[in-house]
Amino acid sequence: MKFSQWFDTFFKVNCDDVISYSCSKEYSIINRKHFYLIANKELQDIKPIDVQMCIKTAISYSSSRQRKVYYLLHKVMQEALINDLIGNNVVDKVRPPKKVRHETDCYNSSEIDIILQNVDKDCCFRMVAFELLTGLRRSELLALTWDNINLDERYIKVCQTIVLTKDGEQLVKLTKSRRDRRVPLTDEALSVLKLIRKYDSTFGYVFKYREDKPLSFKGYYGRYQRCIDKLQAIDSKFRHLTPHKLRHTFATYLLRSGVNVETARRILGHSDISTTQIYVHSDFEQAQNEIQKLKFVKK
Repeated sequence: MKFSQWFDTFFKVNCDDVISYSCSKEYSIINRKHFYLIANKELQDIKPIDVQMCIKTAISYSSSRQRKVYYLLHKVMQEALINDLIGNNVVDKVRPPKKVRHETDCYNSSEIDIILQNVDKDCCFRMVAFELLTGLRRSELLALTWDNINLDERYIKVCQTIVLTKDGEQLVKLTKSRRDRRVPLTDEALSVLKLIRKYDSTFGYVFKYREDKPLSFKGYYGRYQRCIDKLQAIDSKFRHLTPHKLRHTFATYLLRSGVNVETARRILGHSDISTTQIYVHSDFEQAQNEIQKLKFVKK
């Protein structure tokens, strides 16, 4: 069987209605842009050099894309092995591309103060502040309901997420790990929740479009843009606001506060502890830079 034929079968079984639309779309893009070199090859004729050439087609992209090419190809070939189409997984003979660690940027205390000082002025600030104070992914934030919040015991239960279908419809699904995780609530996070409740006494979704519908991704980014505009009006030097940087900020401050890496991993919902350790390394780099300012004065 040719690789292209097997990939189509693999895609139908493993992607259609199984993973999110965005993920299945990424698989299709990788297949089109990086697997074309082996599309017409018989599965058993694919060699390690072919795997390396597929990875090389992603060299102008990020290191993350190169790793995705490698691991998707490994997954496709592993399924072929399980189904007795090949005798061994040729991708095992090729080293995965190295993971390049980028400096993790986060907001400083002055920028955090500006966000928190304005939570009472607009719902967009309350949404951004809550995301900052809990480290939730945007899809988890939009799927959060009041039933998932325990104010007495001060935690939220993260058990569902929002995904987009290929038709653009939003669906609420279980999280990737299919396991609930608990995120403790700080005093600041509790205060933001109380403000949200003050302006919206209905139940259901915390961030909603209507009472029975979560805020759409479009509505989410609309609120984000409004928050960006307001922050720029308050302080023109405020760095660009992004959901990813808010999560980075939460993770970095979590570790700075003395929380151990394994506990931080569980709170953040990382499946691999090496992802959490990125924030440890980033904070250590900052410490190295700061210590250069240290001066020893002779008495």
